[in-house]
Amino acid sequence: MNQVIRGIKVKPKLNVQNRHIMIMYAEAARTIYNDVVQKFKEDYRYYKLEKELEELEGKEDPSDEDNQKIKEIQEELKSKPEPMEFSRSGVDNVIKGIIFPKYPSMKKFVYSKLIRDAGYQALTAIQRFLKGLSGFPRFKSWKYTQSFKFSQIPLHHLMVRGKNGTVKIPTPQGQPSMQLLLRGFRPEYPILKIVETVVKIFPDGHIMVSMSFYTKVKPKVPSKIEVIGVDIGIKKTAVLSNGIMFPRLQIDHIFQEIKLIQRKLDKYKNTRLRLGYRRKLRNRYVKLWRRVTAIRRDHINQIVNELSKYLVVIVEDLNLKEMTKSTKGTVDKPNPKSKVERNIHRDFLNHTPGMFFRVLEERKGTLGIIVRKVSPVNTSRRCNECGYIAKNNRNREVFKCKKCGHRDDADLNAAKNIRDISGVKITLGEDGKYTVNV
Repeated sequence: MNQVIRGIKVKPKLNVQNRHIMIMYAEAARTIYNDVVQKFKEDYRYYKLEKELEELEGKEDPSDEDNQKIKEIQEELKSKPEPMEFSRSGVDNVIKGIIFPKYPSMKKFVYSKLIRDAGYQALTAIQRFLKGLSGFPRFKSWKYTQSFKFSQIPLHHLMVRGKNGTVKIPTPQGQPSMQLLLRGFRPEYPILKIVETVVKIFPDGHIMVSMSFYTKVKPKVPSKIEVIGVDIGIKKTAVLSNGIMFPRLQIDHIFQEIKLIQRKLDKYKNTRLRLGYRRKLRNRYVKLWRRVTAIRRDHINQIVNELSKYLVVIVEDLNLKEMTKSTKGTVDKPNPKSKVERNIHRDFLNHTPGMFFRVLEERKGTLGIIVRKVSPVNTSRRCNECGYIAKNNRNREVFKCKKCGHRDDADLNAAKNIRDISGVKITLGEDGKYTVNV
């Protein structure tokens, strides 16, 4: 039995009081997140001023403008507040020193762990920005989907009765308790520990509860003791080395409608007119994105279910951030092919390769498969028959070797190369047991 993390998403049945508490919790989580980000924004502004002051003071012969700038910065730095520590204790100090005095009733009506979790979520966004993994943290808007999460809910708060389940959401002392009826909550495996519970509230009133938990499962036995290679493409979502191909997602018409709604929302952005019409547009916008996410998730699950039939799965070790970074160039040297490359990146990311790799890693323990990664260098340029490598071997979707004349689908040839260069072999013994040699 392997211990893995599994998740489940259900739609709860709420009464008026529970719905009101949910909305209040979501508002509190959004407010705390934005206030912590605002505090970091102020500290970061003073940090940039200090850096600018060091550069100006480091000049050997500063001009009159530089001296004037130095005086202005020094005057502004006199009102510098105490900076926030980029740690959980620093977030706790911000909550106690800034947020609670600003909203005195929050401590009474909102559960304390929810307040801390919202602050820690902002801390994670700040740390990712400081490490260069993401952009500057953005403020959360009330116009779109709101959410809050509990990092720790005791296991005895969750009960399963027949086809449904109930979970007790923690509330502050003195406030009425809240129990959510989870319709259709039937986990396949015993729950050992609840990792986190996330509640999402959509603008149209749609509420979903996502719960992840530790459980023990018995790994499945793949039906085919084989090694399979997988190539992630643009025109095709995935191609397996045995010839099975998954076509690209047909969701362009949904993106066209999303773009049209975005233009209309921008048109009426700074006006008080047509409030009901804008609300309908936002609800439609959220529903379309929810539909896109469901289509993508279903497509990824189809691919993973097909790969679960094979013992060893070989994929490329892709650096998605490096592959899809901006190609605009500089002001002095702009890239003339920027628009074409941007369209290629968008088509590639429409297949959500990151979601595919994440789902494959999460489910490999349950499926009983082995996942190995190989370098993607020259997998699309190498001939699978003779091993000759050349850039002009591939012409879009057709692969034709310039040395031996081998002709094949370009993505299928790449999938075969991924399988072969891994060096993974399966040996069957006399007793029927197999060993995987890496």
